[in-house]
Amino acid sequence: MEKHYSLRKNPPFEIFIKKNEFKVVDSLNTEQSKTYYFNHIEKLSLRKEKINWISTFLFFTLGILSELGFGILDKNKNEIRFFHDDIPVRIFLKGCDMNIAESVFEILKPK
Repeated sequence: MEKHYSLRKNPPFEIFIKKNEFKVVDSLNTEQSKTYYFNHIEKLSLRKEKINWISTFLFFTLGILSELGFGILDKNKNEIRFFHDDIPVRIFLKGCDMNIAESVFEILKPK
């Protein structure tokens, strides 16, 4: 039985979950469109977008000291992270509904 989740409508971002695998279909970033097998996944995590205040402060301070005046707001992006066959994978969730992403993550986590 396959479950289908649409995280973004335009351009489409979808996740299809089967018994032993899940497939990501991202029309915005086709390099992310792959099939991943649950028995090959380790260290699955969901990162939500947030501001990294330490590096933002350092960039701001360096900007003032160097008189270049650059101020960079450093943000961590929304993403699902894991290792698949010991290879790090980052699935970026740009423009995706994070409530649905959290629900999908909860389904993927125990597998």
